[in-house]
Amino acid sequence: MEDMDPHSTTADEPRSLPQFPFQHDPESARQDLAAWDAEHRREKAAERLMHSRVYVVARVLVGLVFVAAAAYKFEKFGTVTSAISARGFGDAQILLLIAIATEFCGGVLLAGGYLVRFAAAGLIGYLLAVTLMMNSDFSKDVNWALAFGNVGFIAALMMLAAHGSGGMSVMRRGLRASTEVPKG
Repeated sequence: MEDMDPHSTTADEPRSLPQFPFQHDPESARQDLAAWDAEHRREKAAERLMHSRVYVVARVLVGLVFVAAAAYKFEKFGTVTSAISARGFGDAQILLLIAIATEFCGGVLLAGGYLVRFAAAGLIGYLLAVTLMMNSDFSKDVNWALAFGNVGFIAALMMLAAHGSGGMSVMRRGLRASTEVPKG
């Protein structure tokens, strides 16, 4: 029994808290807690701001990829029309015009942060259709690469569809401006 730890307790006696040589000051504790809370709020605000900025950059980059793809298809209209025709689709020019309009409009909406969920959902449907129509012959390595690239973009678009325009966007600025009450 003499080897027992002086801080351990038996089942019969309750464990006591250690005694400190100073008294508890409730006002000091309240001030320390308020200071900690203020610092924690500043850190969280800085973190949210950084996440918001990164989200905007990512959203704009995804949008610009679609705008660039539309510009490329427009510039190489004849070559892309031939590729669509070679896959056996009639009226390749109309399909290409639809593709250009979808990519351009969807990309501009994403980059600008306007109707992001709608644009992302539309581009997901477009990429699924393009992947199935143009890249489904997996006996060719290039189709594997294009299909997996499209899957990556679909994943990015799903995140945009889930989170919307984010904190910094035309949509947010427009909503804020339309809900402000004029002074005076």
